Amino acid sequence: MMAAMVQCVKTDGWRGLFEGISATWYRGMTYSLVRFSAFDAGKDLMAKHSGTTSSVWTAVGAGAFAGVIGGVVSNPGDIVLIRMQAEHGKPLAERYGYKNAIHGLYRMAKDEGLASWGRSINLTVFRAILTNTGQLASYDTVSQPADVIRSRLMAAGMGHAHEGPVSVARHLIRTEGVRSLFRGYVPTWSRQTPQTILTFLALEQLRNLVDRVRGAPVDDIAGAGS
Repeated sequence: MMAAMVQCVKTDGWRGLFEGISATWYRGMTYSLVRFSAFDAGKDLMAKHSGTTSSVWTAVGAGAFAGVIGGVVSNPGDIVLIRMQAEHGKPLAERYGYKNAIHGLYRMAKDEGLASWGRSINLTVFRAILTNTGQLASYDTVSQPADVIRSRLMAAGMGHAHEGPVSVARHLIRTEGVRSLFRGYVPTWSRQTPQTILTFLALEQLRNLVDRVRGAPVDDIAGAGS
C-alpha cells in the first residue's frame, strides 16, 4: 500500500492521492443517506410482522433491505469513483478523463448509454447487503472477493460489457491465483475502519440533534432503546 502511495505521488503529485474525491463525496452522499433511512424503514416494516424491532433477524433483514436500496442508488457513483481512481498509471489515450462525478455520469450516459449506470449492479447490491447486515471486522474479508470483481467490471469500458462476474472471477483465478480475489485487503481495511467509526459517531450525533429539535429527551430515548 505504501509503495503504491509513493508511486502515485511521484507520478501525479500529492493531488493524485485525492483523485476521484468528488466521486467519493457523491457516492457517500447517495449511499449513506439512503441506506440509513432504508434501514430504519426496514426495521419498522419487519416489526409489523415480527412484533419487535430488537431481534437479530429484524436487524439482519433491515440491513439486507438497506443494502439493496443503497446499492441500487449508489451504483452509478461507484462506477465513476472506480474509474477516476484507476486513471493513475494509464496512458493518456486510455483514460476516461472525467473532471468530476457529475461530468463522469454525463459522459457515461452519452458515450455508453444510460444502461451503463447499472453495470455490475448485482455485485454492488450483494456487497452492500454484506456491509449492512454486519458492518463488523469480518465484513472486509467476506466481501473482498466481490469488491475485487466488481472493481474490475466497473473499470472496464464498452469493449468488455459482455463480461460477467463469473467470467472475471475465473480469469483472475486462472491467471493470478485465488489470492488475487483478496488483493487490496489492507487498503480496504484501512479505509473502512475509520470510515465506519466516524460514520456511526456522526449518525448518533445527528440523531441526538434531531431528538433535541423535536423536543424529545435524549436520555429517555436511549433508555427506551436499551
